[in-house]
Amino acid sequence: MQDAPSLTVREYEPGDETSILRARKHALPGVRTVEEWEWAFRQNPEGARISLGVSEQGEVHQHQAAVPLRVRVGGESQTWARLEDSFFVAPGADSFLPAAKDLLGRHGAPAPDGDPIFFALPTREVHDVLKAGGRFECVRNQKRLVAEVSARTWAEAELQVEEATEFSGEVEELFLRVAQGRGAIGVRDAAFLTWRFVQRPGVDYRIALARGSQRELRGYAVYGSGEEGHGAVIDWLVPPDDGEASRSLLAFLGSCAVEDGFRLLEAWFPESAPEWLSFQGAGFRARSTPFYLIARSFQRPMDALWLYQNWYTTLADCELY
Repeated sequence: MQDAPSLTVREYEPGDETSILRARKHALPGVRTVEEWEWAFRQNPEGARISLGVSEQGEVHQHQAAVPLRVRVGGESQTWARLEDSFFVAPGADSFLPAAKDLLGRHGAPAPDGDPIFFALPTREVHDVLKAGGRFECVRNQKRLVAEVSARTWAEAELQVEEATEFSGEVEELFLRVAQGRGAIGVRDAAFLTWRFVQRPGVDYRIALARGSQRELRGYAVYGSGEEGHGAVIDWLVPPDDGEASRSLLAFLGSCAVEDGFRLLEAWFPESAPEWLSFQGAGFRARSTPFYLIARSFQRPMDALWLYQNWYTTLADCELY
């Protein structure tokens, strides 16, 4: 039997990515290319958090990364962190927890001194490890809303909907209007949206802007591919009381799914958000997923119950699609 090497747990250093990607191929399904790694952990405007368990030869055997995201909480900006790429490689390691604990110890702290919330959207296996060893709590069993689409699913657009290839500063004004009614919401500004939807390699999105009679931005949505056979509402930022903008954007999203030959369109919202009910009023129905939204809080009163009741999320807050 091969002896397990002695590991040093430390922060990422430039050049580690070669060993990280080599180890990841053995530990996780799917391949993250160099371009995808650069996008996720170097091009993010907020930087990255990465802790590693490394052998004397410089080989990565434990890995835990996190993607920092700005979140508006009660009128102020905080930085939260989403865990990504939790893995270990045997015989060097039998868990990724030492790297995860190192990451939490370095960066977990009340705002503004650290990241007050770490969260993840794992399947059951990683959920159980982080819950038992990382003191994570389950915020919700993640559900999705699904509707069958056809050319007649929704009424014709009532507002002008234009397709865009980039985001400008006007989206920040829309975000501030929508954020007033949310306890916590990921910041949607040109820097984040450009990184998330324009710069991401290997994934195509369609950006829809709903405009009023004076060309003012009333709402936006981002369309992409979800599960096999599904189109997906990747992001949605519309004032809940603006029915015209909502119906107009839904008509666009439905047409995108039809063009792609998809039978279903899905959207992910919290049960506490008004969109959870309004989308069901538009014909969507709740379905389960294999994912759990979990979180570790370093700041009161933002425990799992508070997050469940106050945090607005969409698929834009993860990199699943």
